[in-house]
Amino acid sequence: MNARSVFPALLAAGILTIARAEPPVLVAPWQAQQKSAAVASCRAAILDNVAREYLARNHLAEGELPPDFRTKVVPVVEPLLKTCDCSIAVLSGEVTYAEFQASTPRVVQRTKDLVAKGGTCAAPSDP
Repeated sequence: MNARSVFPALLAAGILTIARAEPPVLVAPWQAQQKSAAVASCRAAILDNVAREYLARNHLAEGELPPDFRTKVVPVVEPLLKTCDCSIAVLSGEVTYAEFQASTPRVVQRTKDLVAKGGTCAAPSDP
């Protein structure tokens, strides 16, 4: 028995399958202002979340946030804010800006993978 007769038999029996290579997906490059807006929006979302957590932890109403809170908290959460720069840089090469804006499940999952512990864009752990 030679390879010419074995492979068709294995294919027919469902024992062997042939995977077809998918062509690379090319996405239109994001404009500089789109990247800047995406990073700014990501950073704002993190700061909003930190503010909400602060208010909840201290049993305060939204209007009771200290006026200089955001200014003071930025240096503390800077490692988290840097994940925005990294993840947007990666996403801008993988998805269209429209898909990013739509926050598709693929974009959400890819972002989670990027910023998860051990991910390309993960924030450093506390020492």
